[in-house]
Amino acid sequence: NMSENVHIVTKKDNDINIFEVKTNPSARRNIRDAISQLLDYAVHSGDNVTKIVIVSPAPLNSKDLSFFKNLKNVINFQLEYLEYSKDTKEIKKYE
Repeated sequence: NMSENVHIVTKKDNDINIFEVKTNPSARRNIRDAISQLLDYAVHSGDNVTKIVIVSPAPLNSKDLSFFKNLKNVINFQLEYLEYSKDTKEIKKYE
């Protein structure tokens, strides 16, 4: 069951979005750790996964953003990065 392996699964019609939450202060580390898990879940689930989302407290600096955009170009899933702040409760989306 995929929902036992990822932090959040959302379903709307036939679209399934999966979210992996990471807490490391390094955005690059969180991307590396989350992307492998997300791709594993998405490919092996048998479900119609349309979007994979990394959720992290770390902002993307220019190198991280470049790394993230390069990943988006080679992955056959929609990919997002959500930066969250526990203090302000704000979320910034990188697409």
